Amino acid sequence: MKTFAIVGLGMALAPHMASLADLGGRARLAYAVTRSLGRRAAFEATYGSAPTHDLDAVLADPAVDAVILLTPPDSHRDLGGRILSAGKHLLIEKPAGLVTDDTRFLADQAKVSGLLVAPVLQHRFRPSVRAVEKIISSGESGRLCGVHCLIPWWRPQAYYDEPGRGTYARDGGGVMLTQAIHTLDVLRALCGGVRISAAHAVTSLLHQMEAEDMVCALATFGPDAAPGTIMATTACFPDMPETMTLIFERMTIRLEGLQAQVFHHDG
Repeated sequence: MKTFAIVGLGMALAPHMASLADLGGRARLAYAVTRSLGRRAAFEATYGSAPTHDLDAVLADPAVDAVILLTPPDSHRDLGGRILSAGKHLLIEKPAGLVTDDTRFLADQAKVSGLLVAPVLQHRFRPSVRAVEKIISSGESGRLCGVHCLIPWWRPQAYYDEPGRGTYARDGGGVMLTQAIHTLDVLRALCGGVRISAAHAVTSLLHQMEAEDMVCALATFGPDAAPGTIMATTACFPDMPETMTLIFERMTIRLEGLQAQVFHHDG
């Protein structure tokens, strides 16, 4: 059994607690860490155990194998570095850092220390995505010819009224880093990489926030530079499922939310 600590007890906490429970006898939560007195009280009321504010004591405990880091993105480089320096494996909520250099720093530190570090990008493990990945890797689909990706999501203004949310200083950006990152991770995995040719990012009339809530891009995908488009927003009321349409030589594959459809040219 592996022993975990969770650092940061905000809105991402509940699914991670559920995942640890699903692991049953393979994982044990020894510590929950936050500086917030209110969140410590809420955690104890919900889960029946008392959190701590003392991260140094947690990292000094040799029984802790790994840490799940759920704090805001602007803290990931510093806290992630401390966790890895203490010899703990690290699972880190997306985005792993404010800029690419942050993630390289953590990856390099983990490599030197022989530790595992991974971001929480769970959408690529959906059954529909794994089924599509298997089709593509088999060669059955043929070469990629075109891509269209639409992420028409919605967040109310109250979401961005929370301190720091949608700011460059704390979150590193808006819809691209905080919401669309999951779909874009799947898109990259299925298409073999993305190269952006041109893009336009704006803050729409529907939100008052510092960073972008709407992005449109022209791109090429995969080793054959298949042309395509990406549009992502949190200004599309009332919120709709994301879609990816992948056009191949011998079939078209459409992913919508949790579902996948495959249309073979020969029927």
